[in-house]
Amino acid sequence: MQAKEYRPDIDVLRAIAVLAVVFYHAQIPYFQGGYVGVSIFFVISGYLITSIIKRKLENNTFSFLEFYENRIRRILPALFVMFFLVFLIFSYFAIDNIEIYALRRATKRALFAFSNFHFYLHTGYFDQDVNLIPMLHTWSLAVEEQFYFIIPSLLILFYKYKHSINTLYILYSLTLLSFVASVICIQFDQKFTFYMLPTRAWELLMGSLLAYTKWTPKTQKGKSFCILIGLFLIAYSIIFFGENSFPGFWALFPCVGAFLYIAGCTNYIYIYRKSLCYYILNNKLLIFIGVISYSFYLWHWPILVFFFGLLPKPNYLFLFSLIFLSFIFAIISWYFIERPFRLNPLFKIRRILWPITIISFALLFILTDTISSPLNSSTYPFSYSVHYHKNTEENITLYRNNQINLLFLGDSHARAQYFLMQNLSQKNSISIAFFLSQLKNLSSNSKDLKQINNLWDKIDKIYKTQTINAIFLTYRLPSKLGFFYEKTTFNNQLKHSLYPTLNIENAISKSLEEIILEAKQNGVKDIFIQLPLPEPYKSIPHYAYKMNTILNYSDDEINNKLGESIQDYNKRTKTTFKIYYTIKKKYANVHIIDPRPYFTNTNNTHYIVVKNNHALYYDDDHLSMEGVNLLAPLYQQIFLDIKNNSIKDNY
Repeated sequence: MQAKEYRPDIDVLRAIAVLAVVFYHAQIPYFQGGYVGVSIFFVISGYLITSIIKRKLENNTFSFLEFYENRIRRILPALFVMFFLVFLIFSYFAIDNIEIYALRRATKRALFAFSNFHFYLHTGYFDQDVNLIPMLHTWSLAVEEQFYFIIPSLLILFYKYKHSINTLYILYSLTLLSFVASVICIQFDQKFTFYMLPTRAWELLMGSLLAYTKWTPKTQKGKSFCILIGLFLIAYSIIFFGENSFPGFWALFPCVGAFLYIAGCTNYIYIYRKSLCYYILNNKLLIFIGVISYSFYLWHWPILVFFFGLLPKPNYLFLFSLIFLSFIFAIISWYFIERPFRLNPLFKIRRILWPITIISFALLFILTDTISSPLNSSTYPFSYSVHYHKNTEENITLYRNNQINLLFLGDSHARAQYFLMQNLSQKNSISIAFFLSQLKNLSSNSKDLKQINNLWDKIDKIYKTQTINAIFLTYRLPSKLGFFYEKTTFNNQLKHSLYPTLNIENAISKSLEEIILEAKQNGVKDIFIQLPLPEPYKSIPHYAYKMNTILNYSDDEINNKLGESIQDYNKRTKTTFKIYYTIKKKYANVHIIDPRPYFTNTNNTHYIVVKNNHALYYDDDHLSMEGVNLLAPLYQQIFLDIKNNSIKDNY
């Protein structure tokens, strides 16, 4: 389905949008807001689709069947090939059936344009682990395809009753309603606002409004001004936007920028030659990138996901090599898949197009259902901890006639040690109550605070009814402070409910002191605090496997590449150490448990992530059972000291 007149200026805008997204995903400096490229694509799609439908309605030539056949030829061939190859390749390097199952679910939902629902329920676009999801980028295609299912019916309805209703007023109202929903919803659920059509529709509808109004400045100076202002808003968004409050209100910048650019470029051919706008709009390289932008978008993300882990800290040469490889794949996809299906008259014959489409769907379903186990023998096997299998908010194990001697408290890093604590309790005949708990009085919203307080009320009842000799605290404190590797993002939303004016560091200190004071007031003698675990640069099972298989790396080489350096660990945990050791000085019988010696490599430069061909982590920060077992001698000594009442000052 082609517009009445080809507009190279829109291909230039497509190029800007896709380059912004690709450079953002490749983590190129000054493109930290490159994700706004998707919003630009939405405005373009809304404009082009609405223009086509409007023109055909006015000519009385619109056909639902023809409309969706054109969408099939435009979208599905390249998408099917990408699904097929990506599923085969990523299944080959999958670490277990669980990963293949996740890939299968994502692929099937993307096939039916529901991947945005899937990723809303299972992940966040700005999460740390999205670089393991090769189909993540299909969420935006799902939003567009859902829009394509709705907008034709709406426009036909508006056209049918055009004498009694004003189409423009309704489009304005729908745009405003969706925008307001986006601004409001982002305060409560950023993931929903980011992934879902109701809060994204206004971006597409801005293009629809432009198609219906056909607004454009009357003078050449006005056109040039619109183009330059539009490009400025887009550039500002790409360079200066962060990841905290998007889309919402801030999505206006790139969307208004795209709106002004498209409006200003109407009849762009008459823009003065030798002007800046003329050279931008006639840049042949940008036009070509815009032409292949769909395939470029399809292929760049799986390629980045696959290769990123081979260099945990990639240099610019490596990053631009991946971008160039994506560009080559895009050219091949465009030339051998997109163009033939769009331009060859053979594929415009319905008795050929529909059987090919149905057969392609069936083959992909057969493929995804057939592959149910890794194609390679397992390399770097690991055992999941209890954290992976259980969804309950607490795990309690009692021994010796329901008498409890110890409390083990913490977040998911504590839960990973559940089976170790259980085994040591049985071995040493020491009773434990094991709780998954957040820090007391510390939360980002009232709903979480209520759940946290309910759990601490249960812990308080244990204090009142049992004789607790010691408590263990294991928290991933650096992440609560906002420290991830070399990146620091302070968590300003996490507040102490009783002292909301405290900054995050003091709020966490206050919460820990409250936990310790409550324990001491209830007769607890000893408090053990575990220092933060080393955290790898990538998800270990996935990337250790690829490094070993593709690059033939040894354990030592993998540890040096994926294991956190001691220098980086010290930077990431500096504030955490300050908090813990300040508390230790302030309160008697506070003991620091140090897991680092059990993970330090022989060169004393990095912390190990694999040992004896086993993965010590099951993702990028949680210990596998193999990793937890490295701590068994440390905790066995602590349990013996507790049993013999001979607690050491440090471990």
